[in-house]
Amino acid sequence: MIYVVKKIKHYLLANHFIFFVDHQALVYMVNRPLISSCIARWLLLLLKFNFEVIYKPRKEHVVLDYLSRLETKGGLPLMT
Repeated sequence: MIYVVKKIKHYLLANHFIFFVDHQALVYMVNRPLISSCIARWLLLLLKFNFEVIYKPRKEHVVLDYLSRLETKGGLPLMT
């Protein structure tokens, strides 16, 4: 999330956008009341933007990063 925001921040500053994630912990991290110093720095960067983080389970998330989801015939991930 941080990488994307830093890369295209000029397009995102004036617009509302949504992060669809398939990892429940990211939603918790953004909404968490007590945070560590590293996460606080990330959240300070994100405070400039008008965004939402919405959890979408993997089965419903049809626009996934294809290369990170490749599986071998045995069902194990190809890339780690």
